Amino acid sequence: MTSQQYAMIYHDHETKTVQEGMRMLYSIPNPILCYRQTLMTTNPYSDIAYVKHIIHDPANDLITLSFPPECCWVSNLRNSWNCKMVMYYKDVDSYIKEIIVTPSMNFDLMSHQDVKIIMYTRGKMNIEIFFDVYLMKRMSKL
Repeated sequence: MTSQQYAMIYHDHETKTVQEGMRMLYSIPNPILCYRQTLMTTNPYSDIAYVKHIIHDPANDLITLSFPPECCWVSNLRNSWNCKMVMYYKDVDSYIKEIIVTPSMNFDLMSHQDVKIIMYTRGKMNIEIFFDVYLMKRMSKL
């Protein structure tokens, strides 16, 4: 931990869940904690913070993923089978647009909490979804 003591972001290689991340965040001097989150279709609720944020629909070959409110940013979103992942949004003319999600994308969840990722599983089983989660200490309003 000493090598990261004065860095803005603390990269934790041990944390695996949002709850562990929140505990670690407030035990370090750094304002931001980054860890790697892994979700699996065989046990999509291994992190209880995602119970309301991951919907696995094997009948339609879909996984819908959103993110808990504790998450500030997400990056490096990938899956073990390279299944197509997309997000949808309405443009200024109210047309629905599809954006293909790539690992190089960063998702600012502080500004856009309603980010939903749709993954087309194409019948693939045992899919792992992994991404980097950034948690930030909340500033006091005092």
